[in-house]
Amino acid sequence: MPEGGGTAGSRYILLTFRNEASSACVLDGHPGVSFVGKGNGTQLGDPAQRMSSSTKRVVLKPGGTTTALVRIGEAGNYDAKECAPTTADGLRVYPPGSRTSVYVPFKVEACQRSLESGPQMSVSAVGRSH
Repeated sequence: MPEGGGTAGSRYILLTFRNEASSACVLDGHPGVSFVGKGNGTQLGDPAQRMSSSTKRVVLKPGGTTTALVRIGEAGNYDAKECAPTTADGLRVYPPGSRTSVYVPFKVEACQRSLESGPQMSVSAVGRSH
């Protein structure tokens, strides 16, 4: 999960999905992503909002990868009473179309509450295969 650049008040990270099976697989859509914390996997705030409605069907050969871009708004950009900032332990990530999540350790300031202005985090659909 390399961390990318950012814009004022936001940071960007790439989530990489790898096909570890011995046959090709298909991913289509947006991953589910949420902050988790409190040392026990409790979801913090709202899950990531989809950046767009357009998606692309990605076929991954064995060992192949694809990525999704995640934008995280800085917790300090929000009203402290509404946000209730805390340090997240990581991210819970659901590959597109999956009901099984993966925990990704990632320390970041996250809002514990739902924000009137919308989620603190947004995510793109998976992209091309690599």
